[in-house]
Amino acid sequence: MFIGDVFKTTLSNIKEEDFIPASKIKNEADQKRYKEITGFDLMLYSEVCEIVEKVNIDPSKIYFSNSSDSLSPYFYYEFPIFIEIMSMSIDFLTTFLQIEERVSRQKGFFQRTLKEKDFDKFFAFVHTKIKIMAFNKVYELIPKEEKYSQFIKVYVLGDYGFQHFKKEIVEDVFNHQPDYVKQTCREELDKISNNDDIVIYRGAGKYSNPIDKAYSWTLNLRVANTFANHFENAGTVYSATVKKSKVVDLIDDRHESEIIVRPEDVENIEVFDMIDIDSELDLMGSNGYLYHYHKFLDKLDRSLFKDPDGLHGYSHTQRVLLNALSLCNAHELDDFDTTKICLAVIYHDIGRDNDEEDEIHGRKSWEKLVELNIIPQLEEEFELYEDDLEIIKFLMEYHCLDDKIAWKNIESVNEGRHTDDLRFFVKLFKDADGLDRVRLKDLDSRYLRLDESKKRVNFAQQLLKSFR
Repeated sequence: MFIGDVFKTTLSNIKEEDFIPASKIKNEADQKRYKEITGFDLMLYSEVCEIVEKVNIDPSKIYFSNSSDSLSPYFYYEFPIFIEIMSMSIDFLTTFLQIEERVSRQKGFFQRTLKEKDFDKFFAFVHTKIKIMAFNKVYELIPKEEKYSQFIKVYVLGDYGFQHFKKEIVEDVFNHQPDYVKQTCREELDKISNNDDIVIYRGAGKYSNPIDKAYSWTLNLRVANTFANHFENAGTVYSATVKKSKVVDLIDDRHESEIIVRPEDVENIEVFDMIDIDSELDLMGSNGYLYHYHKFLDKLDRSLFKDPDGLHGYSHTQRVLLNALSLCNAHELDDFDTTKICLAVIYHDIGRDNDEEDEIHGRKSWEKLVELNIIPQLEEEFELYEDDLEIIKFLMEYHCLDDKIAWKNIESVNEGRHTDDLRFFVKLFKDADGLDRVRLKDLDSRYLRLDESKKRVNFAQQLLKSFR
């Protein structure tokens, strides 16, 4: 079992129909049959009874699961009590689990919270594996004004949520959404786009709901790509559109820019083309861009950085250089334009003296090149002229400033000559740098400027794994 599968097994939801009473195993044939299903060597029911009755536990409440989503061979279940039993032995049940006391304590607690309709406490203490099942079972008891908020609390705790909620409950929950939630959602969506249609993404892996039945999407391509590769399984990223008026909610509790929408309201679903690291590096090598990578990386002295091993040190620059060259390749830039971008990339952070937001480190990086007398060397080696140096300087100085500031000052470079080209270089350079925000886990693909950059979120994440 892969690490990712273990993680998924630990957190996954379990359904009541997956529960099999321990009493089903009456003979060796039953043991053999259920081992093929569960992977566990399970005891005869007579043996289970002999053990659990000695610790004052009702053997009829002992189950195992026909699902592979369990690391425990047995569990005690008496709704809403669910206790995993890793080892069916008197010592484990008494010394480690203290199962008799635990069952008694939980029974009293859950009876009290249900009587008082304290669903915050109830759902907080229901076992993770049956939390959604518990929501389905007690839904009618939840006061109308709490139905939506309790649903959201339970949902955000699950890794595979919507397919475990009963469909009729989901629709009823949506109908109980408070007006203030609808208003807040619309206000947030209006900040994102002036148009009624917004672009959404979904990452689907082998455990995901079918795309045509999916309620959960995201505004952030990085998040979709992460879910597509969840649990170490390569999946698929989809893009689609939805009208803002059809969005049920925007949830950012988990910093995932999650869009909740009815499946029938999602339009224009298509597979989003994500660049893969192996095929991209092969293509870059065939087109000569990996030659540029090694040539320019050789120019970069680690001692130029205050902290070569820091967040903005040598490895960061290494990855930004590959991001930039991948984009240069996609846009078929010639060697000379590629050279100017690469020089700006390799030196763009050498003036940094901290890892905080810093709007002047680009200018300080250029000043460091001047102070160290590196500029004349670059002029000679790469046959650069004053116009070329102005472009490199602008890219370095403005890569850490807001786009609006860059566009305000761009006409001043080379007296406005080649402004359109420089504007494109700025977008490419800032996207290449921005893509490496995957290391900070805060890349928001909506702020990437070029379509080709959005295709490289997966590429950037794979680079991070390869170049640390």
